[in-house]
Amino acid sequence: MSRVIATTPVEMLSHCIYRTSKKKARFLSRLTDMSSMHLSAFGHLFLGILNKDFLHEGNVIEETCVPALSDEHYMMLLPAALSYLNSVSMKFGRLCYKHFRNIPVFYSKILLNGFQHWNTFVSRDVFQEEFGEFLPSSAPELLCLIDDSLLGKAICMLRYHFSLNEDSMKLKKRLKLFNSIFPPSEHNELIDCDVGGLGSQSLNESLNLVNKIFAKISLCKILLFPKGNQSDEAGRDLKDISLDNGSNKEDSSRMQFLNILVGIWQWIVKRVSSVSDSSRKETITDSSSLWRCLEVLILTSILELTREISDALTQLQSIPFLEQLMKSALLYRFEDPTTLKTVRDVLTFLSEGKFSRVPYLQLLLAHSQFAPTIRSVYKSSDCSIVGAFSRPMSGILRSLVFPSTNENVIDGKCNLETTDLYVKQLEVIKLLRILFSIKVHQYGYDFAKDLGINLRELHLLLLSSYGSTLSEIDVEIYNLMRTIESIDDMEPVNFAGMDHLWGNAVLKIEKERTLVQNLSYDSMTDTEAVKERCRSQFRENLVIDPKICASTVLYFPYDRVTSEELLSLNKFQKDNFDDMHVLHSPDVENVERYNPVFILRFSIHSLAEGYIEPLEFAGLGLLGIAFMSMSSPDDRIRRLGYDSLGRFKNALEKCPKRKGVRQIQLLLTYVQNAIEEPWQRIPSVNAIFAAETSLIL
Repeated sequence: MSRVIATTPVEMLSHCIYRTSKKKARFLSRLTDMSSMHLSAFGHLFLGILNKDFLHEGNVIEETCVPALSDEHYMMLLPAALSYLNSVSMKFGRLCYKHFRNIPVFYSKILLNGFQHWNTFVSRDVFQEEFGEFLPSSAPELLCLIDDSLLGKAICMLRYHFSLNEDSMKLKKRLKLFNSIFPPSEHNELIDCDVGGLGSQSLNESLNLVNKIFAKISLCKILLFPKGNQSDEAGRDLKDISLDNGSNKEDSSRMQFLNILVGIWQWIVKRVSSVSDSSRKETITDSSSLWRCLEVLILTSILELTREISDALTQLQSIPFLEQLMKSALLYRFEDPTTLKTVRDVLTFLSEGKFSRVPYLQLLLAHSQFAPTIRSVYKSSDCSIVGAFSRPMSGILRSLVFPSTNENVIDGKCNLETTDLYVKQLEVIKLLRILFSIKVHQYGYDFAKDLGINLRELHLLLLSSYGSTLSEIDVEIYNLMRTIESIDDMEPVNFAGMDHLWGNAVLKIEKERTLVQNLSYDSMTDTEAVKERCRSQFRENLVIDPKICASTVLYFPYDRVTSEELLSLNKFQKDNFDDMHVLHSPDVENVERYNPVFILRFSIHSLAEGYIEPLEFAGLGLLGIAFMSMSSPDDRIRRLGYDSLGRFKNALEKCPKRKGVRQIQLLLTYVQNAIEEPWQRIPSVNAIFAAETSLIL
């Protein structure tokens, strides 16, 4: 192929330009993409044509009478012209544009005049693509396919034009063109096929339709957000671009455009959901997956534009497009994590808004699949021995398990954090959390009452789905429960109400307590009997796994901080958009470990109430976690660890003198003698030595 390209005469370029056709233009585009020499020659020829200077390169062009090129011929040559423009911008940067800016200026006249009559212009045969039977498997693949089409490259050429000639089109003309492209009622009939049409169209027809839809969306983004859509080729850093406040008409048109985008998206989800649901077992050529990819691209555009005009949106008392987005997302795409994440990101961008979150919370909590989704969250306690004190470990180091280097496999089992179900559950919880992460008192209403739900029941649902580990979903549940507890004027709800237990144990205790409440009060007057019953319930439903305790000691999360102070919304935003997790190395991420904050509070409560005997406490590995917490860099975790050890020491002093008690007392004395100041941080080597010794003794 390289030999063929090298031997292709430069005169061939002249033939392809002046006697062009779709096939010749496609060949010219391929040739200039693969050969810098031919690309440079084409650029020289093409600039000469645009400058009406056909004869100054007589050694290349022999014709003295050059046939005139029509607008359609120029459109066929646009891909090669765009490649040349990209090439010179990469070589010489923005300084060279004054010598080549007539290329985008020339094409902008053709395109802007044509786009005024959108349907007629894009229906021309020159824009009809032969995509073949290639089915994009993802939104990025579809975007690459669209960008490589003539319409996609035409939009890219317009971006060049606006980046090089920022004031070439006044606001009034831009808004007029936008209104001609999107008349007030047209977006409802944007996709020209009926419900059954999505399944009856050929793949190539669907691809061409999707191409035109996205080109229309991209064009309107350029018209309404000219500075936000300047091309990367123009040497601009999009992150450094800020939009002007704009006029009221421009803001109104931007809002209209967002409403249109949500309307298009709703059109798709209402129809594609029915097609995809009825054809799950169809072949991969089913075009429903193509529409799902377009759906993702539209959602991305909605998110980007929301970010661009977030300052204006946050001043509104209600945001119509957001309500429609939320309703349709929950109704048609509750099973889709991508859609839920987009809704969550939109809400995060609008976190400072004046609008009420209550309707959105009500929609989510009232969904028929909300509670089942939360309840199906994986709990590590499911694998634990419930209601029995298992055989004590002989040592922590003997249970050492090296983290798997395969991110999808842990001890031969599939990593649940990579499954679709896990991702869906995580997004539902994150969406709920962002809706709760607001300063409810500043809105002047009783949040819990206005919400119309029982926050205690919601807290119980979350606690029963909690695994007390450092998995991302458990961290989200924990922070969400802490947020619920912080809400003013709500009935007392906290972990202590369930004796700091979690998972299925919470449901069992709640069921038993409900039965007890139905009994006569006479049977509940004996305080000692009630206390003993609580102790018995606790021990019957204990869900501590010694193996996870050992993992927590061996891979103690030194970068973990307490959630005593709830995460600020800024931190929450950073966690979302940078995809941050609890910070640790990739290998350790696969190791199941307890949340030290929660487990230490559990330890303090169980020791204070006398629910666990000191030797049992040590045998489960809880004493080892307390020792390790003394080496944490976080002051509050160390305080919890010291408090836990203090409770343990008091309980140990009340124990009958038997084998093991004396040795553990000596160990505590040894550790205590090394402490010189309150809440001192001890070396991690000393901490793990004490943790290992607590089991050996």
